Amino acid sequence: GPLGQLIVEGGLDFFDGDPVFGDGVKGNLSMTVVDQLKVTTQALFGKKDFFYFYLDANVALPGPGIVISTLPAPPISVFGMGAGVYYNLEPIIKPLANPLDLLITGDKGPSANYTPKLGTFGFKGNVLMGTTDRFMIQTTCELEAVMSNLPFGNLTLDRIIFTGELYS
Repeated sequence: GPLGQLIVEGGLDFFDGDPVFGDGVKGNLSMTVVDQLKVTTQALFGKKDFFYFYLDANVALPGPGIVISTLPAPPISVFGMGAGVYYNLEPIIKPLANPLDLLITGDKGPSANYTPKLGTFGFKGNVLMGTTDRFMIQTTCELEAVMSNLPFGNLTLDRIIFTGELYS
């Protein structure tokens, strides 16, 4: 709830004996400062036969954001950014059979998009940008790298995932 010019919201869920995730906790926290700057975080910590975790944080910037171009070029700004890291988890790649599936919303937390897998880890970064007026065009882009730590210290890059959405 509100704390002066600061609004904090969040949630915490514990799970025990889950067939996929074992035992652990997941949660989220959102903080808004002076109705302008918004920071959100998500976390997932658990244990099956091994420990795993997921952490991410995102920030939404106030006003015009970070202006990266002005007239005579199209006025473009960065409105937010974020980063995340995970260990002993791997992303679930969901095939898109029908483009209309993009319109389906649901749980977008780490437990909906990652599954425990020993020896994997990764990191990701994202950016939200668009025209400075925030109305004509906005886009979100995310780059994620998934790696494996094989026996004998061999590190491999398994996947690079680039996702993006465009709104107008």
